[in-house]
Amino acid sequence: MKNIKKIICFLLLCFVVQSVITAEQLTKIAVVDIVKIYKAFFKESKAIRDLEEFKKKYEAELDKIDNQLLELEKKIVEAKKKGDSSEIIKLEEEQTKTESYRNEYYRVKYKEYVKRFDAIKKSQSQDLWLELIGIIEYIALRESFSVVLRIDDPYVVFYTKDVDITDEVVKEIDARRRKNR
Repeated sequence: MKNIKKIICFLLLCFVVQSVITAEQLTKIAVVDIVKIYKAFFKESKAIRDLEEFKKKYEAELDKIDNQLLELEKKIVEAKKKGDSSEIIKLEEEQTKTESYRNEYYRVKYKEYVKRFDAIKKSQSQDLWLELIGIIEYIALRESFSVVLRIDDPYVVFYTKDVDITDEVVKEIDARRRKNR
């Protein structure tokens, strides 16, 4: 009986130790908004101002399309209340076309936005880019993040503000620049 208790205690202890080891090995992921960082330090740049203007225009167009879709949805609901099946079909076809247009418009404009941003990034000195990567790495190591992703990466589906290290990177760049003056 004592041996069974010892074995159970030993197994329980192993389980606890394994849990602690596993908990320490959790991967912490951070996100960073490279565009926001560039804007913070190149906001006087015409290229950045043009990029922001482009983004505002395409976001305004997306809002306009979203409002059109909302209006179509309301019309569909009204047509369903009236039982007007031909009107419902017509409105649903229009809704499908508008949704398709919106998705294609977003895809094309986002691709153009990224292309413009990459051109700005390439036009800046390689040293600046390397400095930025170094600062991101420094903050990630300091805060124990294992992985840092770009916010604008299409594979980043969700993140919380507590994993966004953008502001810390901006502060660190600013601090280093003031120190070097």
